[in-house]
Amino acid sequence: MAEETIIADENMKLLIAYKDVFSSPNGKKVLESLKIFAGYNTATMPFTDGGAIDPLAVMRNEGKRAVLIHIETMLNKDLNKPQQKDAK
Repeated sequence: MAEETIIADENMKLLIAYKDVFSSPNGKKVLESLKIFAGYNTATMPFTDGGAIDPLAVMRNEGKRAVLIHIETMLNKDLNKPQQKDAK
């Protein structure tokens, strides 16, 4: 089996795993909890007490959101087209 085929098979297995985990009732609950924790649907620009934007908090919040965006990207991939590129 060529290395490219092995990688494609592993990618397909991973995609199926994402869909299996997050399509279950408990997986959906966990995903919703992660979205709340990560501020997935909220602004990520916290302000300091002085009213300035806190750049470190912004980076931390965006990092948390990036994980959720990756999970959502995986869940939205078509199993018939597993070689789709991840959104950046």
